[in-house]
Amino acid sequence: MTLKYLSHAFLLGITLLLPMKISASSFSKQQISDLNSYFKDFLLKNPEIIESSLIALQEKKISSQKESQAKALKDKKDLIFQNSNDPVLGNVNGSDHIVVFLDPFCGHCRAFKKTLSEAMERNQDLKVTIKDFPILGSVALLGSKAMLAAHKQGFYAQMQDMIYKAPPTLNEKEIFQFAKTIPGLNLERFKQDFKSDSLKNQIMATFKLAESLGISATPTLIIHDEVIEGGIPLEVLEKTIKKESL
Repeated sequence: MTLKYLSHAFLLGITLLLPMKISASSFSKQQISDLNSYFKDFLLKNPEIIESSLIALQEKKISSQKESQAKALKDKKDLIFQNSNDPVLGNVNGSDHIVVFLDPFCGHCRAFKKTLSEAMERNQDLKVTIKDFPILGSVALLGSKAMLAAHKQGFYAQMQDMIYKAPPTLNEKEIFQFAKTIPGLNLERFKQDFKSDSLKNQIMATFKLAESLGISATPTLIIHDEVIEGGIPLEVLEKTIKKESL
C-alpha cells in the first residue's frame, strides 16, 4: 500500500467516522496529533476499509469511463464506421463490420493481422476498417504513412503486407523500394502522397478519435457499440461478431 493511497484512505476514514465537519481551529495541536494517531491506528487495524474504499473508487472510475466511451461511440459513429479515408479490407459492402486500431510495429498487431486474415477468409461478409494508429514512434509513423499513401491508389493491402514484415530499422528509402515492387502503383504520386500534410492530418485525426474513445493501446477493436482491447483469438472474434450481428 503506498503512502498516497494511505493518505486518501486516512482522509476518507475521517470523513466516515466524524459525525460532522470540524475545522482544524476547533482542536489544539495536541488534539490534532492524537486524532491523527487514532485514525492511523484504526485504519492499520482495519485495512479492509482501505481496500473497500479503493475498490469503490476504481469501480466509480471505470463506470465513468464507460459512460464517456459510450457517449463518444454514439457521437462519433460516422467517424468510426464511415470515414471514407480509412482503408477497408475484406468485403467493402459486408454487413459484419469491425473497426481495428493498429500499429504496424506492434508485435500483438502483427500477430492479430493473421487472425484478421483468417477471419476474412472464413467470413466472406466481413468488412474490416483499419485505423492506422502509430503509437510506437517515428518508424511506426513512417510505416503508417506508407500504407495510407498506397491506399490512395488502391494498394493498401499490398503495402501493409510488406510493412508488417519490415524490421524496426525501416527507413524512407526502403519504403520507396517497397512501392516500386507493387505493380500498377505510380511511384511519383506515392512519394507526393507519402510526404503530404493530408496524411499527417489523417493520422492526427485518428489519434484525436482514439483519445475521445479512451483508446491508448493496440490492437483495439470496435464491434458495434463495444470497444475491445487486445488481440483476441479467432474463435472469440467470430463469436463476438456473430453475437453483435444478431
